[in-house]
Amino acid sequence: MRTLHIDPIFGISGDMMISALIDAGMPIEFLLKPLTGVQAELPSIVPVRKQQGTIQGIHLEIGACQLHLSVHDMETLIRATDADNEVKADALAMLEIILEAEAKVHGTTRDEVHLHELAHVDTLIDLLGVATGIRYFGIQRVYCGTIPHGRGFIKTAHGMLPNPPPVTLEILSDFPAFFCDEALEMTTPTGAAIVRHYVKEKMLIPPLEVERIGYGFGSYKTEKPDVLRLMIGATRNPPWQDP
Repeated sequence: MRTLHIDPIFGISGDMMISALIDAGMPIEFLLKPLTGVQAELPSIVPVRKQQGTIQGIHLEIGACQLHLSVHDMETLIRATDADNEVKADALAMLEIILEAEAKVHGTTRDEVHLHELAHVDTLIDLLGVATGIRYFGIQRVYCGTIPHGRGFIKTAHGMLPNPPPVTLEILSDFPAFFCDEALEMTTPTGAAIVRHYVKEKMLIPPLEVERIGYGFGSYKTEKPDVLRLMIGATRNPPWQDP
């Protein structure tokens, strides 16, 4: 079975996932194709090779853009893209996970949610980009390692929030997590929604024949590599499970 293992070394975000998918072999043209049909002005998207210590990977540089979208706008733009129906369905499902978590955290309804930072067009790019990468590699099953979170507080449009943000914890409420001595938002709501949508079994990955590896860098300047690692390959049943 075609399998993806997410190794969130320093957390997970949408842009880190896309970067790692590109490093694993997804052409940037394949990523950009569904975005060409988006009826909105999008920022530049440039994959840049980066190295920290002995680790080399891709960092996705997204140009400055002031475009912010309502929930309705984002749903409409996703449905209107040139992407496959499966890609659209995955992107909309991840958006729905975010909306439901935001509604619960803020004590409102899904239709009354205002996304603040997540309303930026980057979120649209992240959702479509990750869904496109999953389809490109023909992924059938996704596993994820224990998810790291930072400490302290982070500054948001809602004001100062405890780290990790409540919406991230809500999305990942029953996933294994550990907490690091890093005053950084290591796992974002979009990253959490990716895990929640694609990871169906919260268990150790079965034996994996690794065919591709991808490293995606984030934007933090830290002593430890701000990186996410993906491993793609075929899983096999352990010998004791074979018929």
